[in-house]
Amino acid sequence: MNKASHILQLLEEELNRQDLFLIEFQENGEDRFTAYIDGMNNVTLKQCSDVTRNLREALGEAYDDVEITISSPGLDRPFKHPKQYQKNLDKSIEVILKDGSKITGKLKEVCDGQILVHEYKPLKGKNKAQKPELGDKITAISLNQIKQTTKMIIF
Repeated sequence: MNKASHILQLLEEELNRQDLFLIEFQENGEDRFTAYIDGMNNVTLKQCSDVTRNLREALGEAYDDVEITISSPGLDRPFKHPKQYQKNLDKSIEVILKDGSKITGKLKEVCDGQILVHEYKPLKGKNKAQKPELGDKITAISLNQIKQTTKMIIF
């Protein structure tokens, strides 16, 4: 088993123990790896630290020369895992479809390979500081139509 496969296997076991899930695992060169993890609640710095420490202990001294970075995905990273949709129910999202169109609104439901989004009304004028208002339209979007989904930050 190569290093990446071994690290990934032990990482997934550790995440299962802590009720977390893997969003993305990147190999950044021969001995450099980055893992983005998440959970149904926000991932804390302590959880990232605990996962790193437990993973290091499981890997042993043979992997001392390997650099492993464990991080939460952050607000600006696109959703990569179906559980991220569940986690963000009733939150504002921006969905970019494969045809290039964009839908913004509140995520209302996730089921049967699709999401329901209560769309925001189009903003009037060019004032980007306006707080969006929910309209009357609820749109069903198949997950296989989605190019990218991100959480919107609204102040």
